[in-house]
Amino acid sequence: MYRKLIVTGSFIIFTVNIVAFFLGYVRDVLIVKNFGASFITDAWYIATNIPELLFKFLLFGTLGATFIPVFVEYLTKKDEHEAWEVASSVINCSVLVLAALAVLGILFSSQLVFLFAPGFDHKTHILATRLTQIILPLLFIFAAGGLLGGIYRAYYKYLLPSLTAIINVVVLIVFILIFSQAWGIFSVAWGTVAGYVVSFALLVFFLAIYKKPYKFRINLRHPAIKEILILMIPLIGAEVIGKGIGVIDRFFGSFLENGAITALNLANRIVAIPVTFFSTTIAVVVFPVLARHTAANDKKDFSKTLIFSAKMSLLAITPCIAGIIVLGKSLIRVLFEHGKFGVEATEITWQALFFLSWGLIAFSLRPILARACYALKKNWMLFRYELIGFTLNFVLDYILIKYLGIAGIALATTIVVSIIVIYLLYMIRQEIGTINIKEIVVFSYKVILAAVIMGGWCFLSFYYLKVFLFSDPATLVLNLLLTIFSSGVVYFTILKIFKLEELTVLWATIKESIAKS
Repeated sequence: MYRKLIVTGSFIIFTVNIVAFFLGYVRDVLIVKNFGASFITDAWYIATNIPELLFKFLLFGTLGATFIPVFVEYLTKKDEHEAWEVASSVINCSVLVLAALAVLGILFSSQLVFLFAPGFDHKTHILATRLTQIILPLLFIFAAGGLLGGIYRAYYKYLLPSLTAIINVVVLIVFILIFSQAWGIFSVAWGTVAGYVVSFALLVFFLAIYKKPYKFRINLRHPAIKEILILMIPLIGAEVIGKGIGVIDRFFGSFLENGAITALNLANRIVAIPVTFFSTTIAVVVFPVLARHTAANDKKDFSKTLIFSAKMSLLAITPCIAGIIVLGKSLIRVLFEHGKFGVEATEITWQALFFLSWGLIAFSLRPILARACYALKKNWMLFRYELIGFTLNFVLDYILIKYLGIAGIALATTIVVSIIVIYLLYMIRQEIGTINIKEIVVFSYKVILAAVIMGGWCFLSFYYLKVFLFSDPATLVLNLLLTIFSSGVVYFTILKIFKLEELTVLWATIKESIAKS
């Protein structure tokens, strides 16, 4: 049952993310088309980042990770009314605190803008301040909407919270199309607010439809509140240290040639695409399932669910490694080699991307293993994980940058993530008991072999087609698309020949989900 649940939920979120990704691109094009790259857009991007950064700095980003396991435990072991008493207290308290902070933020918005962008001239600063005042009330919607989304997923309802991302962007696009001429950049600000309000209202509306016992009260003496706060402590440390790893990479990168930091950021963004679309999606779906297994003290099903989730992630991520190794440089050319981003910049970015691609398996397992720690309420594992990673990253950056430059920083990241993922997997195994290593090894062997064969086909087809088609950027794009599509067909055909059980479950569940829709 849990296999179909994970595949169905992942398929829903993945599909919605694809649509949201495309709509986000349309949104960005409309903003650039209407306002260009100017002081207006500089002011807007600072204003829109302030609430998000404040939300993370105020540590409300870690609240969902600690709240959901406790909510699921009460839902499983006690009753729904008791679980919703906890949920109501957490939501109401978060909304009140962040609403008060939003008011303070509006009063001191000029100082906030100066804090995040001290180099703005007077005109840009004033515009950014006005935009920030419009956007800041979203703080409490971030908290309440995020918690409600987690609650819906705890009930295995994945579509509704996922659709909020599409609603946000659609409403914003409508505002830009209708009001951009009259309101200017303020159409973007009010469209953003309207999008979040509409999506939040939808989440609240369905609470009434599903008749959930939400209450307008706060019970801070409830033992669950204390438990949530205690669970947040190690996550706060992990969040701070985790952000420090990126700071260390940029610190060492600043000693290299111009453009090194930009190249590293671009390479990380490319690597993040498959991780976000596949592994993070699976992690979001599996989190409430693992939390229920923990609440029921069912370590056997916890282990099975964790292994299945990891295997599904590897199924999607492994061919991406082969694809990036073969097509990575051409992909960078298509995405970024325009204007002042020349051949030299492409080469630097490719060096970083090549070494980061080898860490994709570790990158893909990290969000799933993190959710496993959340579900087990073993957040100190994550704190130690980040601390070990920070220390190793500093040492390896210092050593490898001398010999490999930007590639050394990327290689250090790959080594560090691989080591600490193995450490985290070992610690989780100690916690839940035996994990069927043989099953994982056999599965990995089949997937890696299929990916290697696919990589060979990818190389031959791409460079063979180039003999006939390579002449201009548009043709290069067509070449890439044809190669990626045909390589995907080859990969899944080989897995079909291998009679991979997980592939059968995947196709059967997707067909069933489409039929039900």
